[in-house]
Parts: sequence; C-alpha cells; structure tokens
Amino acid sequence: MKITAALLLIAASAPLCASSRAAVLAGWTFESSQPAGPGPYAPDFGLVSPSLGAARLVHANPAAAYSSPSGNGSAHSFSSDHWTVGDYYEFTTSTIGYRYITFYWDQASSSRGPRDFSVQYSADGVTFFPAWPYQVQADSPPLPRWNPVTASGLYSYELSGSVAALENKSKVYFRLVLDSSTSVSGGIITDSSETRVDNVMIIAWGVVPSPGGLALVSLAATTPTRRRRDPAA
Repeated sequence: MKITAALLLIAASAPLCASSRAAVLAGWTFESSQPAGPGPYAPDFGLVSPSLGAARLVHANPAAAYSSPSGNGSAHSFSSDHWTVGDYYEFTTSTIGYRYITFYWDQASSSRGPRDFSVQYSADGVTFFPAWPYQVQADSPPLPRWNPVTASGLYSYELSGSVAALENKSKVYFRLVLDSSTSVSGGIITDSSETRVDNVMIIAWGVVPSPGGLALVSLAATTPTRRRRDPAA
C-alpha cells in the first residue's frame, strides 16, 4: 500500500493521547476492496472498527460502471462513470471519544469527467450541511498522471475545522457531491468519462476530555494540501 508521504506519516500515528498528534479513525486506499460496484466498502485501516465505517458511491443512472484503476501513488482507487448532478461519494465512521475531525482525500477526473463538487457533512445521515465547493483537476498531461508508484499533492484536498456536530458521535458522514454537468475541460460531462478518489481519511486531532482533565493535543496539521477551508468559518 502506498499513499502520499505526509498522509503516511499521519496513518502511522499511534492511538491519540496527550503526547501524540493525530489518529486515523478510518482510511481507504481501496487496496483490499478493489471496488467493482457501488459499495459499501469497509475501511482498509484505522482505529475505529471496520464494521462502523463504509465507503460507497450513489448514482442516479443505473448504467454507471465501477472500477478500481491506479490510485494516486497506490495500485487502486474508487472510480465510476455516468455522472449526473447530485451523484456522490459517501464516507462514514464513528467518532465516539474523538474531536477536531478532519477529512482528507485525493481526487482526479478524466479529461471529460466531472469538475465541480462540494463537500457536505452530517451527524445523522439525514440533514447534510454544505461545507465548501471545489474543482477537480484532470488526470492528464501536463499534470502528472495517477499511477501506482508516485503520488502528487496536486490532487489532494482537506476539510478541516472544529465542527462540534461531528465530535463524539456514533456515526458521521462526509459526501463529495457533484454540483454541475461541466467537465474538467470546460465542456459537458460525457457518460464514459470518470472521476476517482483515493487515500481517503477521517482523522481526529483530539480526544473528548475525561472528567478528570483535558487532553491537550497539537491542532497544527502538517499535511500539505492543495486547498484548505474551515467549514465552521
């Protein structure tokens, strides 16, 4: 399994305590699952039980095809075609005992694949709050192509900030929702074009204070990402 160097450092973190920096609650590189359908797929690693986490894709078009081509520095990713506005990736896990939740992922599209997405989050799976919009880049020259060996931070994104609604919950949800029919090349998305995600992580930067005291942790994320936005801002 290969992921970007900075994320690998986080993924190797010990369980969160006063002396550690971060803890991966659930992470997906799709090396184990190698998606061939919409899911759900359990996390590949993380502190939370795999039974409490899931990754899935929701498409309105039943003709959507699912695959696991090369990731961003790993052998596999989670990919699909036949994208229409409102389709989304969804990632879930428990955050019981944890706070200061951050969501990381890598994403790229083919030249006529979807461009305009937004991140949404929820603590109940019913009411979703929009966090911020973002644009996916093309996995094509002159940008580096996704491949199993070398990862590029050009395709990395981060949603960070202190959102109380996501802390210490039995289940939280993150969605990457398609907002428009515009492709990365500026035209219209074609049915055969795809987008893919890789190296998805739900990370906690703190623990819920115990009755006897407050656990102090560093909140300074060290991961270099192409975009950063505080959903609470």
